Amino acid sequence: MPSCPGNCTDNRTEQRLLALRQSIEALKQDLENGGYGLAADSLFHKTIAEAADNSALISILSLCSELLSSSIELANAYVNTLDIVSEHQAMYDAIEQRNEKLAEKLIRSHIKRAYDRTKFIMAST
Repeated sequence: MPSCPGNCTDNRTEQRLLALRQSIEALKQDLENGGYGLAADSLFHKTIAEAADNSALISILSLCSELLSSSIELANAYVNTLDIVSEHQAMYDAIEQRNEKLAEKLIRSHIKRAYDRTKFIMAST
Protein backbone atom coordinates (compact mmCIF):
# COMPACT_ATOMS: atom_id res chain seq x y z
CA MET A 1 0.00 0.00 0.00
CA PRO A 2 1.52 3.37 -1.00
CA SER A 3 2.25 5.98 1.63
CA CYS A 4 0.65 9.42 1.68
CA PRO A 5 3.64 10.94 -0.15
CA GLY A 6 3.61 7.97 -2.52
CA ASN A 7 0.01 8.67 -3.38
CA CYS A 8 0.84 12.38 -3.79
CA THR A 9 3.57 11.64 -6.28
CA ASP A 10 1.61 8.90 -8.08
CA ASN A 11 -1.64 10.87 -8.23
CA ARG A 12 -0.20 14.20 -9.21
CA THR A 13 -1.93 15.76 -12.18
CA GLU A 14 -1.26 18.93 -14.10
CA GLN A 15 -4.36 20.42 -12.49
CA ARG A 16 -3.09 19.61 -8.98
CA LEU A 17 0.40 20.85 -9.79
CA LEU A 18 -1.12 24.10 -11.05
CA ALA A 19 -3.17 24.45 -7.86
CA LEU A 20 -0.04 23.85 -5.76
CA ARG A 21 2.01 26.38 -7.78
CA GLN A 22 -0.74 28.97 -7.54
CA SER A 23 -1.12 28.45 -3.79
CA ILE A 24 2.63 28.88 -3.25
CA GLU A 25 2.68 32.10 -5.26
CA ALA A 26 -0.46 33.41 -3.52
CA LEU A 27 1.02 32.54 -0.10
CA LYS A 28 4.26 34.35 -0.93
CA GLN A 29 2.48 37.45 -2.25
CA ASP A 30 0.07 37.63 0.67
CA LEU A 31 2.88 37.29 3.23
CA GLU A 32 4.98 39.92 1.45
CA ASN A 33 1.97 42.26 1.53
CA GLY A 34 1.51 41.80 5.29
CA GLY A 35 -1.25 39.21 5.09
CA TYR A 36 -1.44 35.78 6.65
CA GLY A 37 -1.74 33.61 3.55
CA LEU A 38 -4.45 31.52 5.19
CA ALA A 39 -6.45 30.65 2.06
CA ALA A 40 -3.33 29.82 0.05
CA ASP A 41 -1.87 27.69 2.85
CA SER A 42 -5.17 25.82 3.25
CA LEU A 43 -5.39 25.23 -0.51
CA PHE A 44 -1.85 23.83 -0.59
CA HIS A 45 -2.52 21.32 2.19
CA LYS A 46 -5.98 20.39 0.85
CA THR A 47 -4.54 19.73 -2.63
CA ILE A 48 -1.84 17.45 -1.18
CA ALA A 49 -4.39 15.58 0.95
CA GLU A 50 -6.63 15.09 -2.09
CA ALA A 51 -3.70 13.90 -4.21
CA ALA A 52 -2.80 11.49 -1.42
CA ASP A 53 -6.37 10.16 -1.62
CA ASN A 54 -6.33 10.27 2.18
CA SER A 55 -9.85 10.86 3.50
CA ALA A 56 -8.63 10.89 7.10
CA LEU A 57 -6.15 13.65 6.34
CA ILE A 58 -8.79 15.61 4.43
CA SER A 59 -11.14 15.33 7.42
CA ILE A 60 -8.43 16.33 9.91
CA LEU A 61 -7.48 19.38 7.83
CA SER A 62 -11.12 20.37 7.60
CA LEU A 63 -11.72 19.98 11.33
CA CYS A 64 -8.51 21.76 12.26
CA SER A 65 -8.73 24.62 9.78
CA GLU A 66 -9.76 27.15 12.43
CA LEU A 67 -6.97 26.07 14.78
CA LEU A 68 -4.46 26.11 11.95
CA SER A 69 -5.62 29.60 10.96
CA SER A 70 -5.01 30.87 14.49
CA SER A 71 -1.56 29.28 14.55
CA ILE A 72 -0.65 30.89 11.23
CA GLU A 73 -1.78 34.31 12.42
CA LEU A 74 0.36 33.97 15.55
CA ALA A 75 3.27 32.61 13.52
CA ASN A 76 3.45 35.81 11.51
CA ALA A 77 4.30 37.68 14.68
CA TYR A 78 6.98 35.28 15.90
CA VAL A 79 8.65 33.38 13.04
CA ASN A 80 9.90 33.97 9.52
CA THR A 81 6.82 32.84 7.64
CA LEU A 82 8.62 33.05 4.30
CA ASP A 83 10.37 29.86 5.45
CA ILE A 84 6.99 28.19 5.03
CA VAL A 85 6.97 29.26 1.37
CA SER A 86 10.35 27.56 0.92
CA GLU A 87 9.06 24.40 2.59
CA HIS A 88 5.99 24.36 0.32
CA GLN A 89 8.16 24.93 -2.75
CA ALA A 90 10.46 22.04 -1.81
CA MET A 91 7.47 19.71 -1.31
CA TYR A 92 6.02 20.83 -4.64
CA ASP A 93 9.31 20.14 -6.42
CA ALA A 94 9.50 16.61 -4.99
CA ILE A 95 5.89 15.88 -5.94
CA GLU A 96 6.37 17.30 -9.44
CA GLN A 97 9.46 15.10 -9.90
CA ARG A 98 7.56 12.07 -8.53
CA ASN A 99 10.29 11.64 -5.92
CA GLU A 100 8.35 9.74 -3.24
CA LYS A 101 11.23 9.40 -0.76
CA LEU A 102 12.10 13.08 -0.89
CA ALA A 103 8.42 14.08 -0.72
CA GLU A 104 7.98 11.92 2.39
CA LYS A 105 11.08 13.40 4.01
CA LEU A 106 9.97 16.97 3.24
CA ILE A 107 6.36 16.42 4.36
CA ARG A 108 7.56 14.92 7.66
CA SER A 109 9.97 17.81 8.11
CA HIS A 110 7.23 20.35 7.37
CA ILE A 111 4.94 18.76 9.96
CA LYS A 112 7.73 18.73 12.56
CA ARG A 113 8.65 22.35 11.82
CA ALA A 114 4.99 23.37 12.09
CA TYR A 115 4.83 21.61 15.45
CA ASP A 116 8.05 23.30 16.59
CA ARG A 117 6.80 26.70 15.40
CA THR A 118 3.53 26.21 17.26
CA LYS A 119 5.40 25.17 20.43
CA PHE A 120 7.62 28.26 20.15
CA ILE A 121 4.61 30.50 19.62
CA MET A 122 2.75 29.04 22.58
CA ALA A 123 5.80 29.56 24.80
CA SER A 124 6.15 33.15 23.57
CA THR A 125 2.58 34.25 24.24
